[in-house]
Amino acid sequence: MKIAIIHKEKCKPEHCGHVCMKACPINKKGDECIKIEGKALIDEKLCIGCSICQKRCPFGAIDIINIPSIEDQRLIYRYGSNGFALYGLPIPRENTILGLLGRNGIGKSTAIEILSGKKKINFGLSSLNDCGASGEEIRKYLQGTELLKYFDSLEGKKISYKPQNLSFLFVDVKAIELLKQRGSEEEIRKIAEKLGVEKMLDSKLDKLSGGELQKIAIIAAAVSESDIYFFDEPLAFLDIAERIRVSDFIRELARGKNVIVVEHDLLMLDYLAEYLNIFYGQSGCFGLISGIKSTRYGINSYLGGFLKEENLRIRDK
Repeated sequence: MKIAIIHKEKCKPEHCGHVCMKACPINKKGDECIKIEGKALIDEKLCIGCSICQKRCPFGAIDIINIPSIEDQRLIYRYGSNGFALYGLPIPRENTILGLLGRNGIGKSTAIEILSGKKKINFGLSSLNDCGASGEEIRKYLQGTELLKYFDSLEGKKISYKPQNLSFLFVDVKAIELLKQRGSEEEIRKIAEKLGVEKMLDSKLDKLSGGELQKIAIIAAAVSESDIYFFDEPLAFLDIAERIRVSDFIRELARGKNVIVVEHDLLMLDYLAEYLNIFYGQSGCFGLISGIKSTRYGINSYLGGFLKEENLRIRDK
């Protein structure tokens, strides 16, 4: 199987003379494998994977990737035609902390947005990118899998989600005023004391540091009693002592709950999570997900660059 990725921020048809179209052997035969519609667009069904367009593009906007070990049927989500593709999903476990490990741009945030219900599976169909597939289509695809049980169990459950990007918090509003929309002031101050930011609650959010904003976002996710918690990079901007403090808080929060954490700090991930899934592939192009592994074994496999159970080398160094 092959996929064609167009990095739209790099694609500049007005400056390149459309060299990708001119160099494509399929276009030379008279078929329209590559066309320009504002940006370049590649028909993956016509593409033969020769990578000539990739080599000729002066801005490095094209990636043609052959992935023979993956079936097209495993495609879960794609960001439009020639966009990033995610194959497979991690499976959350009851009453545990599940860690998601992998490089940036490999699909971890997309996966937890799908698992939290913020995005819907679209199977890579461009016509479904905004609304996702129907519930019946998703059930048919997931039939007989643990993921179907998980999505069925979401009905009636309360979900809390701490996003990776905190720029939306940089506003001229007091932290306590924003947090009171999520829960009681008493509970907010109780959690803030545990996280060491009780003195920051009366400060305006646009005056806080990155680490302080991170903790405010964690309070916002934790203050309302939920069944499943998603934390996307909760330890970013924090020093080691504060990382331990936040990790201890998340472990306390996880008692009797489902918690899914995306984290790059391998030491803290080992301290925090019980199991993990490894994301691998090519950053900005496609992401694949390993089977579930114990944290220590999974981290060692990731560092070694070889997944024994999948018999797959994910890195050459």
